[in-house]
Amino acid sequence: MLQWHAQSLVAALPPAQGAVLLVGGSNARRWTDVGESFPQHRVINRGFGGSELPDSVFYADRIVIPYAPRLVVVYAGENDLQLGKSAESVLAAFQAFHAKVHAALPKTKIIFLAIKES
Repeated sequence: MLQWHAQSLVAALPPAQGAVLLVGGSNARRWTDVGESFPQHRVINRGFGGSELPDSVFYADRIVIPYAPRLVVVYAGENDLQLGKSAESVLAAFQAFHAKVHAALPKTKIIFLAIKES
């Protein structure tokens, strides 16, 4: 039921396109004033706590593609490393995210913010 409701809501109120979209884990989610930090840009925050990069790949059809952003800022990977995943697997997950987004939105630019030590 919740999934249907979310899809219906997106269909009824389509998201603004061409914005800057922030995705990733709790550090992205907690960046609540990102729009104030970059007032010259329309910024949409779709970070969700506890996420790993494969989650962003899996949910890209919900958290990225409908927005058709001009730029996606990815702030993720710390949770992956904290759970013992290798740097190579984090890279592979980012490459999968990049490929999935560019398959649907080839002109969208993607920036990966460096992971900080937590």
